[in-house]
Amino acid sequence: MAAYGGGVYYLSSLSRLTVPGRIPDYILHAAEYAGLTLLILRALNGGFARRIPGPLHLAGIGLAVLYAISDELHQLHVLRRTASLKDVLSDTLGAFLAVGLAELIQRAGRRRLARRSAGEA
Repeated sequence: MAAYGGGVYYLSSLSRLTVPGRIPDYILHAAEYAGLTLLILRALNGGFARRIPGPLHLAGIGLAVLYAISDELHQLHVLRRTASLKDVLSDTLGAFLAVGLAELIQRAGRRRLARRSAGEA
């Protein structure tokens, strides 16, 4: 999680960031912060094996959004970069999407475990 956060910080430190292709910026932001939020949720929950309680979902989203805000503030001090509310909103969307993705990951894991248990019985 720390390495991922460091990567986000590094990318924010670049004066010019070019991405090949025509992927809209808001999609990239949402994907970036969905990944960060998944890592935060996994760390807070001690993995994905146990069900993630609702308060941890909120904590994961909150931490990701706080990091998004700090990232935008950091960009105020980088040459040719600006802070953007749109970016924070895209990052927040990614954090919310990560909660749904974590639920899908957990459901798939429970199904796999149930199949394994049924095969042993």
